[in-house]
Amino acid sequence: MEGSTQPKPRASESATRLALAIGAIGVVFGDIGTSPLYAIRESFRHLAVTEENVLGVGSLFFWSLTLMVSIKYVGFLLKATSHGEGGIFALLALSRQAGTAKSGLMFAGAITGAALLYGDGVITPAISVLSAVEGLAHLSPEWADAVLPVTCGILVLLFLIQPMGTGFIGRYFGRVTLVWFLAIGSVGLWQILGSPSILRALDPFHGLRFLFSGETHVFLVLGGVLLCITGAEALYADVGHFGKGAIRLGWWGLVKPCLLASYFGQLAWLLDHAGSGEINTFYAIVPAPLEGFFVALATIATVIASQALISGAFSLTEQGIQLGLLPQIRIVHTSPTERGQVYLPTVNWLLMALCLALVLGFRSSEGLASAYGLAVIAGMILTTIFFFHHLHRNLRWPLAACLALTGSWLAIELTFLLAGSAKFLEGAWIPATLALLLGLVMQTWLRGNRMLQQIDLPHENLSLREILDDEAGTPRIPGATGVILSDYAIKAKLFDYVERFRALPERMVLVTVEQELEARIPEDERYRLQEIEPGVHSLRLRKGFSEQPDIRAALAWARLEGCEVDADSATYFVFRRILVPAPGDRDSSLPYWRRSLFAFLHRQMVPWWKALRLPEERVVEISVHEALR
Repeated sequence: MEGSTQPKPRASESATRLALAIGAIGVVFGDIGTSPLYAIRESFRHLAVTEENVLGVGSLFFWSLTLMVSIKYVGFLLKATSHGEGGIFALLALSRQAGTAKSGLMFAGAITGAALLYGDGVITPAISVLSAVEGLAHLSPEWADAVLPVTCGILVLLFLIQPMGTGFIGRYFGRVTLVWFLAIGSVGLWQILGSPSILRALDPFHGLRFLFSGETHVFLVLGGVLLCITGAEALYADVGHFGKGAIRLGWWGLVKPCLLASYFGQLAWLLDHAGSGEINTFYAIVPAPLEGFFVALATIATVIASQALISGAFSLTEQGIQLGLLPQIRIVHTSPTERGQVYLPTVNWLLMALCLALVLGFRSSEGLASAYGLAVIAGMILTTIFFFHHLHRNLRWPLAACLALTGSWLAIELTFLLAGSAKFLEGAWIPATLALLLGLVMQTWLRGNRMLQQIDLPHENLSLREILDDEAGTPRIPGATGVILSDYAIKAKLFDYVERFRALPERMVLVTVEQELEARIPEDERYRLQEIEPGVHSLRLRKGFSEQPDIRAALAWARLEGCEVDADSATYFVFRRILVPAPGDRDSSLPYWRRSLFAFLHRQMVPWWKALRLPEERVVEISVHEALR
C-alpha cells in the first residue's frame, strides 16, 4: 500500500507545474508572444527584400532570441532570484544582503530600471490593443469610427478583471494564448516546409555579414529586430507569480519553437515573394479561409500581451514598497498558495488612466509605434550590469568569465539602444518621461525617509535601558499591557509615548519591524527577543520585501519565549507622522519643493501598520507633527 501512495504527490506536483506553465503562457509570455504580428514587418519597412537581407534578418531574430531570452533570462537570470522573487529589485537584494553593494549607485540603478519597466508597462497595453483594433478596421471600413471606443472599452475591461488575480486570469488567458502559439507555429511551420532554404538563417554568419555591411539602414532594421525580445524583462519580473520551473517549461516546450516557426515562416514567404511588395507577412502566410479567425485571435492575444506588463508592475511596486522606495499602498494577495500573486488597486487604476490618455491623445498606433521597446532595452542594460555584480561579487565568478558572459549581452543591448534612440523624438520620449517622473518620486521618498531618521537620531543614541532609567519616576498602570510598534526608531517612539501619556503600562513590548533586503527571512531568523527589565521586552521582527509580517504570530512566539503578553488583550500603540515642510534652510538635503512632494506622498500612504494584521479595535494611533527642514 505504501508503494501505491508514493506517486500521488509527484503526480500532484506535476499537475501543479503544468497548470502554472499554462498560466505563465497567458501572463508571462503574452507580450513577447505577439511580436510576430509586427516585428518582421517593421524590420523590412526600410529594407529591400533580397535573399541576403532576408537571411541576415532571420539570423538576427534567431540569435537575439537565443542569446537574450533563452540564455540570459531563461538560462541565467531565472536562477538569480531572492527567495523566488525576480526583477531588478531582487538583484539589488542579492547584492546588498551579501554586503557587496554599499554604494547609493546600486539603489539609483534599481530605481531607474524599475521606472523604465513602468514606462513601457504604460505604453504596451495602449499600443497593442489599439493596433489590434485597427487591424479589425481593415477588414471592414465601417469599423473605422469605432476603433477608439472599442479600444477604450477593451482596456477598461482588462483592468476591471485584475482584482481576480493573475492565477485566475492566467487560467483563461493561458488557454487562449496556448491556441495562439499553436496557430502561429503551425502556419509558420507549413511555410517552412515549403521553403526549407530559410533554415540557412540559423548560421550566425548571415547576421554578422548584415550588421557589418556598412549600410545606413542597418540601425533602422535593428529597431524591428528589437521587437522580438520585448517582454523578456517582464518575464523575469513575473517569476514570483508562477515560478521559474513553470516559465522554463512554457518557454522551451511551446513558446520559443512556435515563435521561431512564425518568424521563419514569414521570412520563407518573403524569399518566395521578393518582388510582391507585400510586407505584412504575418497575414500573408495565413490561409485565406482562416484570416478572420486569425484577426480575432490576434485581437485577443494583444489584449493578453498587456497582462505581462501589468503583472510585472504589480510585483515591482510591492517590492519597491517593501524596500522603502515607494509609499505604502493597499496590497491584495490573490492566491492562497502563490505568494507572488498580488493586486494593487492604486497601481491598477493609475495604469488604466494613463493607457486611456495615450489612446485618446494619439488616436492611432502609428504615433505610439516609435515609443515601443526603447525603455525595455534600457532596463535590460541595467539588469545586465546588476547581474555582472551578482556573478562577480556574490557567486565569486572569475572576472574574465563575468566579462565574457555579460559583455556579450551588453554589446547586443547597447547596439539595440543606439538603434532605438533614433526614435526618441518620434515617441520614445513618452516612456522615458514617465520613467523620469517615477524615478523622481522614488528618490524623493527614499531621501525623505532618511530625513525622518535624522530627526530621530538624537533619541537613538541612547539605549532603551537608559531611557527607562530616566523615566523611572513615571507612574505604571497596573495590569495593563502595551505594545509600542515602530518600523524604525523605537526609542524615539517611546519618548513620544511618555510625553503624550505621562504613564507607562505595567508590561510593555517594544516591537520594531525591520525591513531586510531579502525576499523572505528564514523562520529561525525572523524574531529576536530581549528583556530590558522585568516586564519590559524588546522584540525585533525582521521581514523580507515580499513578506507581510504578522504581529500576533510574533507575540505568540514571544510568549513561548517567556514574555508575558497576550496578543488579544494588549493595547497596540502606533504612530502617524504629520509632516509640514518648512521653507528656508539652504542646508537641507532636499529643496523645499521636494520636501513638499514628500509630505504629500506621506499623506497619501496607507499607514504602515495596516499590513500587520492587528486587532483594530485595540489600536491607538498617536499623531506626531514634524517640521521638515
